[in-house]
Amino acid sequence: MIDQVNTKLEKIKDKLDEYGPSSRSQIIEWEKKVKKAMEVLSLEQTKAIQLIIEKYKKDEEDINYMLTNDEKMTEAERVWCFKKKAWIKDFLSLFENAHSDVESVTKAIDNELN
Repeated sequence: MIDQVNTKLEKIKDKLDEYGPSSRSQIIEWEKKVKKAMEVLSLEQTKAIQLIIEKYKKDEEDINYMLTNDEKMTEAERVWCFKKKAWIKDFLSLFENAHSDVESVTKAIDNELN
């Protein structure tokens, strides 16, 4: 997917003379967004990060279960669970955002090329 986006970016850069200054700055923004997404997505492909993501998704399920079913949980434990759940969501959102950034840039480029 990343290679396709880069190819499309190159096509647009080849036609830069057809676009005005605002389009040029938009292309630069797209490039920055794709480069950042590429870094995050390449990190996501490593076995260690895959294991961490898998563990955090399981932890999030466990926390949700505890928060809804454990009536003996103290307020301090509940606060800790919410904090850990927020941290997990922040971590996982890095990868989700990278995927959505690539998709949004791809759509924007497709609109520009058509």
